[in-house]
Amino acid sequence: MGLLNALRGNIQETAESTDLKLSQAEFIERMIREEEDGQSLLDLMEVGEWRVCERMGLTFGYMQGSTAYIDVPRWNNLVAHLRMVNSV
Repeated sequence: MGLLNALRGNIQETAESTDLKLSQAEFIERMIREEEDGQSLLDLMEVGEWRVCERMGLTFGYMQGSTAYIDVPRWNNLVAHLRMVNSV
């Protein structure tokens, strides 16, 4: 828990970071726009970390029609997890 807290700092979830339903394009755009290391975090997701994130309940991906969506219950928790994995 110490590493997770160190990575998260004093970040708290807000209404803007809770229960997000994003299209794949919105997810990518938000990660790049809001996270300074967003591209490296996206790279982790692309090489398979998305599977771990889904198993941990950090994300849930699905198709609706022809659009891919990613539900993110807690954005800051997802980012903290990805940063932790990226630091190993």
